[in-house]
Amino acid sequence: VGVAYSYGPGKLFVETGELKDASAGTKTENTAYGVSYAVGNLNTYVVLDTVKTSGTADNDKTLVGVEYKF
Repeated sequence: VGVAYSYGPGKLFVETGELKDASAGTKTENTAYGVSYAVGNLNTYVVLDTVKTSGTADNDKTLVGVEYKF
């Protein structure tokens, strides 16, 4: 499930999902929050990604990127 809000050249977004593994008895929840901003062919973004799996430590990471469209 995801929600995005665009404001001119920028975008705010939130995405979330869940995966259940019945054979292993685990549940994994993934949530990402981010912002992106584009100027011409250049796009920059920052995403905070949180992954929670039952029975293990949380796995949080921050992604920062720059993309160029040719």
